[in-house]
Amino acid sequence: MYFFLGNLSAVDITFSTVTIPKLLSCILYGGTSISFLGCFLQLFFLILMGTTESFLLSIMAFDRYLAICKPLRYTSLMTDKVMVMLTSICWIAASLHSILYTYVLSDLKYCEDRLIPHFVFISLFYVPVIFIYFRPSSDHSSQHDRIVSIAYTIITPMLNSFIYSLRNKDVKKGLKK
Repeated sequence: MYFFLGNLSAVDITFSTVTIPKLLSCILYGGTSISFLGCFLQLFFLILMGTTESFLLSIMAFDRYLAICKPLRYTSLMTDKVMVMLTSICWIAASLHSILYTYVLSDLKYCEDRLIPHFVFISLFYVPVIFIYFRPSSDHSSQHDRIVSIAYTIITPMLNSFIYSLRNKDVKKGLKK
């Protein structure tokens, strides 16, 4: 279980570092554009980390299922070798998915360089997109879109580590003191 949590924490940290440097650059220097190469690199790593996180959560659910439903056979079924194999498959499958998605997107024809709002590509996840599309168009603002994107790509992964640590008994004891 801790092996998978360690991997998930690494994914969360990396997920945050994919977007924060460009975000800080935009905030500090007022830049509103990103190069095609920078955009595709960020898209690749964003999809890689998001897909890896989804796969890891699925593997963790399977791990908990084995621990609860087959407690006597858990140690023989979930060996270190199996955990490494499952995690490796997770990373390889996520990498292939990210490469394929980025390649298909890069194969599209672009007429010329355009100013592309950086945070449009960060808002690839469902919650911000749904939030953006289902609100009235009368109060639409690109600044509001950026705030929604920042909240989802930075705050959520940062809170994941905190939430997982609250499940640890030692952390709970420390908070009670």
